[in-house]
Amino acid sequence: MRTRLRAPTFGDPQEHQLYFDKTGNIVDNKLSTIKMANMKLETAALILSKIGNPTRLKIVRLLVRAGDEGMPVGAIQKKLKIPGSTLTHHISHLKNAKVIRQERHQATLFCIMEYEQLSKLVAYLTEECCIDSSAQETAA
Repeated sequence: MRTRLRAPTFGDPQEHQLYFDKTGNIVDNKLSTIKMANMKLETAALILSKIGNPTRLKIVRLLVRAGDEGMPVGAIQKKLKIPGSTLTHHISHLKNAKVIRQERHQATLFCIMEYEQLSKLVAYLTEECCIDSSAQETAA
């Protein structure tokens, strides 16, 4: 359930609001709307189909934990205990969906999470969270 906080506004008070989401993070609805406008249904569906595989989801979670530096491909392979060819297959799917990118630092190939894409996906999925809940309460 969202707890809404009023932010200083100019003009329409519904135009700009801050609120706490279910996780306790402060959300700025104006910024979320801007991010959401960039994500289309087809893009969200593509990303979800790519990260819907258990191995790919493990890769995404490892990279999120690794932070901005990413993680060497070899370290991902060791943690997941899968063959290199299998890992390459899964990484290519994640790269095609622009969920991750790869960078070479000397002889080491790193996988790095595309946090902006992930944030856009989460914003898209939660854009209309609880939007109908007040209408349902009024009808009851």
